[in-house]
Amino acid sequence: MSIQEKTTVVVFNACHADKAAADSANALYSLEVEYPMTLNDLSLLCESVAKALDAPGCVKYEITTEPVVDGEDD
Repeated sequence: MSIQEKTTVVVFNACHADKAAADSANALYSLEVEYPMTLNDLSLLCESVAKALDAPGCVKYEITTEPVVDGEDD
């Protein structure tokens, strides 16, 4: 078995106070990154999402990384 990492990026508009407020407004977006990325790449990805949400420079995001064991059920 090999251990890999799963990175999840949660993005929401900065007009919401926090992740919970964005979630309750149905305005929370989540991206799962399959391949290792640098923090700079993740930041660029989040800015692209911000542009898609028509909120350039006005987003908050949270990046979490957790280990995943091959063969583990999702």
